[in-house]
Amino acid sequence: MEEARALAGGGGARDDEGAGRLGPVASEFLSASVRHRQRVRRIWQGLVAVLSALAVAVAVVGVVARVQSDRARQERNIAIAGEVRAEADQVRMTDASLAAQLDVVALRMQPTESTELNLLGDEDTPLSTVLTGHRGEVNTVDFSPDGHVLASGDDKGEIWLWNTAGPGPRAGSAIRCGVSTSRCGECTTALPDTSSPPPTRTAPSAVGTSATPGTPPPWVTRSRRVAAGSTPSRFAFQPGGRVLAVAAGPEVQLWDVTDAARPRLLGSPPGHADDSFLSVAFTPGGDTMASGNSDGTVPLWNVSDPSRPRLLGRPLSSGSGGQINGVAISPDGRTLVAVSNDGGLRLWDVVDPARPRPLGGLLTVSEDPVNSVVFSPNSHMLATSGDDAVIHFWDIRDRTHPRHLGQDLTGHRGTVSALAFSSDGRSVVSGGSDRTLRLWDVRDPDHARPFGMPIVVPDYINTVTFSRDGRTLFIGDGSYTVRILPMTTRSAVAYICRSTGNVLTPQLWHKHIPHLPYHPPCAQP
Repeated sequence: MEEARALAGGGGARDDEGAGRLGPVASEFLSASVRHRQRVRRIWQGLVAVLSALAVAVAVVGVVARVQSDRARQERNIAIAGEVRAEADQVRMTDASLAAQLDVVALRMQPTESTELNLLGDEDTPLSTVLTGHRGEVNTVDFSPDGHVLASGDDKGEIWLWNTAGPGPRAGSAIRCGVSTSRCGECTTALPDTSSPPPTRTAPSAVGTSATPGTPPPWVTRSRRVAAGSTPSRFAFQPGGRVLAVAAGPEVQLWDVTDAARPRLLGSPPGHADDSFLSVAFTPGGDTMASGNSDGTVPLWNVSDPSRPRLLGRPLSSGSGGQINGVAISPDGRTLVAVSNDGGLRLWDVVDPARPRPLGGLLTVSEDPVNSVVFSPNSHMLATSGDDAVIHFWDIRDRTHPRHLGQDLTGHRGTVSALAFSSDGRSVVSGGSDRTLRLWDVRDPDHARPFGMPIVVPDYINTVTFSRDGRTLFIGDGSYTVRILPMTTRSAVAYICRSTGNVLTPQLWHKHIPHLPYHPPCAQP
């Protein structure tokens, strides 16, 4: 082009009128050059378009291939996870440790609700540790506010205190106190035999039994055994954690458990021989205590000085003739609730405990006895259960007009005597005479639903309580034990690996999981 322009400027005829005009040769050359340049541009544009289309096609093919590969991998994992679960089921009765580790492998391959629940229940039997030592049915358990002490009581009148704060096992001493009314009799202390080395940890021989009979898990230490005289129906820790209140027949006993290894009886509120206290609860501040009596009343006491409890006015009347099976005080401290043997529920305002006032009238929950009542952590909701095998939920944001929520939860085949909310309020656990533990998703209380399949335990369930962090459930049952059940997949996997070690050897891996390279779930890094 530059050459054409030079030729045009220097050649051709020139005169005053035709100065600057191109000659025919130069004009044709210049036009040809322009056409060539446009043709080259079109060729490049077409080439870029073709390459762009190819790139898009390759990307689409790559995405499709990746999606298909991921889908194929997912389908393969689902299939292999199913095979692994089947292998676990085959060895579950003969080698519980191997079955548990195969469940962990299946969870790693297919982290779904069903595989998570397999870690909590093998063959519908809980993967649990047991605390042994009770000589009767365990009917009540509770945690101290700091989570360091677990108390468990049985129908023989004994309460065990367990130290759950230690990093490893420590032998504890046991104390037996014969208690009648409010007087402590002779006490004897039994020190542990430390001449023998601690037992070697072994894999559980069967699901639902401890690895070494009578030995608690590494972080639970038996501290003291306290006899409460009468059967402790229920007990509760004072929010400060220093005092344990025990509803024990004709009296409510107050124990100083500041030193859990040396509990001492402080005394009992005034009572009489006809009383039969079945439940007890504290306000969040710890200064007021309520208890449910078999005569249908709920006395309130000032326990700011636990050694000198003082009755606050006349006992509250539930308005029914049935005994009070359970009492609870809301986490915000404003509301007291009582449930009775004739199926009734009653609320009181206890903002001023010295002047409690009823909220609305007596509600009929069921034609059968109501045994348990619990508040949600935000104090907005109540859950009740009893002999009708049904769990009912109530919205109490308007405390004078409680509203029944959604559909009642059914599934149990007998009395539901154990009920608890998780610490985040998103789930409820229930247990009862049908020997099943059921988990319920209550994030939407109007549409509550079961979470997975029920977990079956060896005996009927009397009581349940969550650890303060919500990761562990403690279950008191009719087999004289407290069962410890991990409630998160992380804690379940940690428990399996801690209890069983690396039992999934390369030989066992290739026998049960031949499709995958060796990658045991509990191998030490």
